[in-house]
Amino acid sequence: MKRRVYIVVLAGLRPEEVGEALTPNLLALRIDGTYFPQARSAPAAETIPDHARMLAPVLDRLPEQGFRTCSVLPDTKHPADAFTSHALHTMIEQTDPDLVLVAFGDGDPPLGIVRSLAVRTSDEQVGKLVRHLKATGRWERSVLVVVAGGSSPSTGASLQRHIDADSLLRGKVVVASDQLHWTGPPSDKAVALRHLESVVSRVCRPATAPVPLLVAGGDPVAGRGVSAAPVSTVDVAPTVGRLFGLPEPPGGYAGRAFI
Repeated sequence: MKRRVYIVVLAGLRPEEVGEALTPNLLALRIDGTYFPQARSAPAAETIPDHARMLAPVLDRLPEQGFRTCSVLPDTKHPADAFTSHALHTMIEQTDPDLVLVAFGDGDPPLGIVRSLAVRTSDEQVGKLVRHLKATGRWERSVLVVVAGGSSPSTGASLQRHIDADSLLRGKVVVASDQLHWTGPPSDKAVALRHLESVVSRVCRPATAPVPLLVAGGDPVAGRGVSAAPVSTVDVAPTVGRLFGLPEPPGGYAGRAFI
């Protein structure tokens, strides 16, 4: 039976969100697979293009070796995870690719209950994928790499979105030219600005922030346990290359394989 590799990108997911409350499916994979708590994101301007480029060293060469690849990424017309999940399962059944890249998640949902619902929805799609692979007999030789996408919510438009979703700040703060401008009543300014500092600190994360990264699957190479290795999202491509026995590209990879 051939080996299949599934790269699942969960845009904007944070390590502290992986748990029984929001991500029971990811938690189960973390327990049964190999978890990398020291993983960090690589700097990126946009989540989906970044991860497409991240796998470019192998996506371009695998077809030359007879392997079939596919990418299932959200588009502007059908951004919801349900559409992406449906397209993913259809692609698996129709073409049974050796390597799949799929992305779930908003990448920059507002804080609070909206974000929690977005994270839970993405986790549900991961659970559906695992159940589908097991039901169709693919799980035994599958390697599932789950990694958070490197969203960059520090841009003005994105920060404004979070501000407008906050009941205390809505209609009182405007982001313009990378500066924050108070437009609310003077009497509310002191309290609101202290609250604004906490919102900005939670939203604008460093470009190389910690990210969840785990490897699971029925293939023994996935392993089980916790690794202290200082891995990064740039290490995904060389890992995929090793799983398929590809030689290094000219000039080598930007990262190194972690399994």
